[in-house]
Amino acid sequence: MINSRGEIWLDGLVKRALFWSPFRSYLLYKYRYAFTPAQLARLTTLLTEAAGVLGDCGEIGCYRGYTTVF
Repeated sequence: MINSRGEIWLDGLVKRALFWSPFRSYLLYKYRYAFTPAQLARLTTLLTEAAGVLGDCGEIGCYRGYTTVF
């Protein structure tokens, strides 16, 4: 399907309006983790396996705290 020049222009205008909006953090998704989804899944798996071992578990080091909340 070929877009008309008007459709392309309007699409660009909407994208710019969303990007520069003060509400962009509510309108557009932002991936906040410093890890890939696969790395987060592996971390979850390792913590689940460690739950069976007697003792405590803690995260050492914190970039922005998003993984800790996860």
